Amino acid sequence: MSFSEKLVQLRKSNKMSQEALAELLDVTRQSVSKWESGQTYPEMDKLLAMCKIFKCSLDDLTNDEVTTVKIADKKKGNLNNFIDSILEFIEKVYHMFRGMRAGEIIKCFFVMGCIALGLLLFQIPCNFLEVSVSRLFHNFGSGALVSTCIGLFNLMIDICFFILYVLIFVYLFKLIYLDSYEDVKIIKESSNEKGTEPKELKETIVVERRKDKSYVFFDILGKGAILFIKGMVCCFSFPFVISLFLISAGLLVTLVLLFHKVFYFGILLGFLFALILNILILEIVLNFLINRKVSGRRLLLTFFTGIIGLGLSFGIFVIEGANTKFMNEAPTKEKTSTVQKNLTMTEDFMIPHHIDVTYKVDESLNDRVILQVEYYDEFLDITFPEEDVAYFFQKGSSDSEVFMKLMNRFITDLSHKQLYNYHKLFEVKTTVTSSSANIKKMKENVQKEFEKQEQLREEDSMRMYENEIEGLQNELVELEEEKQLLQEKIDNQQVEIEDYKIKIQEYKENLKSLLTE
Repeated sequence: MSFSEKLVQLRKSNKMSQEALAELLDVTRQSVSKWESGQTYPEMDKLLAMCKIFKCSLDDLTNDEVTTVKIADKKKGNLNNFIDSILEFIEKVYHMFRGMRAGEIIKCFFVMGCIALGLLLFQIPCNFLEVSVSRLFHNFGSGALVSTCIGLFNLMIDICFFILYVLIFVYLFKLIYLDSYEDVKIIKESSNEKGTEPKELKETIVVERRKDKSYVFFDILGKGAILFIKGMVCCFSFPFVISLFLISAGLLVTLVLLFHKVFYFGILLGFLFALILNILILEIVLNFLINRKVSGRRLLLTFFTGIIGLGLSFGIFVIEGANTKFMNEAPTKEKTSTVQKNLTMTEDFMIPHHIDVTYKVDESLNDRVILQVEYYDEFLDITFPEEDVAYFFQKGSSDSEVFMKLMNRFITDLSHKQLYNYHKLFEVKTTVTSSSANIKKMKENVQKEFEKQEQLREEDSMRMYENEIEGLQNELVELEEEKQLLQEKIDNQQVEIEDYKIKIQEYKENLKSLLTE
């Protein structure tokens, strides 16, 4: 590797511009450019100075057989370098504004102001995320711990947005104005230099100048912005992790149903292709988080395969669903049980109004009443009290037993491509048989009881309204008393104002008398 190539490599690895190196060596920038282009060769004292600056040996720098120059490790991103880079950036901005005309400065402020307003639009998704997470936390309760967690999360989002906002704004300012100003400055200095420097060399200097501009705090803020973006991607990918679990469970259930002769291939294929798409999305997220490159062709092929598969599975499911019959009745294979009780008709006898009752007339019963209840004993249990009253107690089996019975019935019906209204398995059919006079009396008693309940509800409502009116009246009285007190204070202050006016007038007269004397 030649000396000129090593010099370019060392200067760039140390993030040093040609101007900075020329200033350290006490030479012109054009001299450094000629050394890097191989037109001239530096003197020995300059070579020794370069060895000290770049922390390498003279043999490594001048021997063409040495291809790799060992440079002492330089810690990047520490606090000193961070502060130095900020000061360097501020210095360059200061010199830029000093060299600009008033019109250019006004244009710069206008353009950057528009950019600042445009960047505020990025706060909309941040606010949406804060509201969504707040709703999610409120589902777990409304205590102090939940409020603290919501506040900390919102604070973290606001801090990250502020850092990202400043980073993008400063970087755009550097990209639009600062870099262009420094490039123009270099071209002007090159054109003022007396010599025969070729045009190609000037263009090379400008390009290199663009590549050499680097600030440590941009690197640190850039890494922070990347971490923030990756964190946001992790948050948005969390629903896909949950959906992966649910889709996997659904696929397993569908496979188990196949062993019970429930053949719905549309659902099976839908779960399978949905699983493929879900895994594809999580793979893209994972590759983004670990910075790993993947084949775009494979991703596109998998994506379109999943979409086409979902379309086909939906079509198959529609065809299979059309062949499945739905009947709005209880399953026909379930048998009902019937229990009945003989009761004596009384003056206040009635069936509670919340029970759906079918009345049958039998004039031969006279003062007797037959209460008959029909139900599905596999899912319900009906018991009558020992007293001679028209009540019965309804209770179901244990939740686990009922669930297993329903699942077995549902799977059996699906295997035959039939579905029923399974809610009717928990309905009770009540029949009351008695004479027409007794039935009429029962209905009247039910109506009276209903009206009594309505009257009680109205009385409760009226009592509530009366209490509310009484509270408002008390509040009105308190406000009137407060108004009266305030009026008294105003009157007293008005009297004091009049007294002060009289005293001021007396002071004026005394002052005039003193002046005349």
